[in-house]
Amino acid sequence: MSPPKEGQTAPLFVAKDVEDNDVDLNKLNGKYILLDFWATWCGPCMAAVPLVKKLRANFSSDSLVIIGINKDNDFNKFKKEIEQSKMNWRQIFDNKNIISSLYGVTAIPVTLLINKHGVIIYRSLGLSINNEKQIESFLKNN
Repeated sequence: MSPPKEGQTAPLFVAKDVEDNDVDLNKLNGKYILLDFWATWCGPCMAAVPLVKKLRANFSSDSLVIIGINKDNDFNKFKKEIEQSKMNWRQIFDNKNIISSLYGVTAIPVTLLINKHGVIIYRSLGLSINNEKQIESFLKNN
């Protein structure tokens, strides 16, 4: 099965976040959703954290929901990194690759932006300043 592409409906999932709260993609319709697939051992993933923080600071959680999808094997290391890096957005521990498989994520970091109607409007391997500017443009102009 090929990964969902821009213009396709985002696969729905329900999962528990690190705080043991339900994350139901279906209940987030009407908001933009940024999915950030990452791991603590991934240098480019960790280098992108400041860019995600900037997006979080520039857009309220009422308009943009950010969900980190972590691919680590060690839950404690994952949780410690969230605290140390002050990642103030939802985080899901996807060590069984359930969500990653749904989205066809085989290499990280992967960033996806889903519009208010549940359609993927942006997909990128990695997150750079240019990607961040593209995401900001989508959010400001829609």
